[in-house]
Amino acid sequence: MKVSHKFFSFIAIFISVIVMLFAIPSKRKTADSELSTVGYKYTVSEYNGKVAVFVYGEQTPETILDCRIDSLPESDAQNLRKGIHINNDTELQSLIEAFD
Repeated sequence: MKVSHKFFSFIAIFISVIVMLFAIPSKRKTADSELSTVGYKYTVSEYNGKVAVFVYGEQTPETILDCRIDSLPESDAQNLRKGIHINNDTELQSLIEAFD
């Protein structure tokens, strides 16, 4: 039984790709990471009827504002129910000031 040179080349390339995939460090979320892998730092959303700031991807709010969702215009309330993604601290501060 004769195995072709192309077969061995294919196997060598396949093994090389697998080794490279495992060698690439994964982007793990750390407590001190500045941005998530998608580029957002925060999500501003509803939490128990109030406006809350979440670290992007987290389920527990970092801050809960004294602003009730039902006191806002309906379009703002809908956006907050969906979640507003924030890239940095400056954008977050501007949004928080808008709800004060």
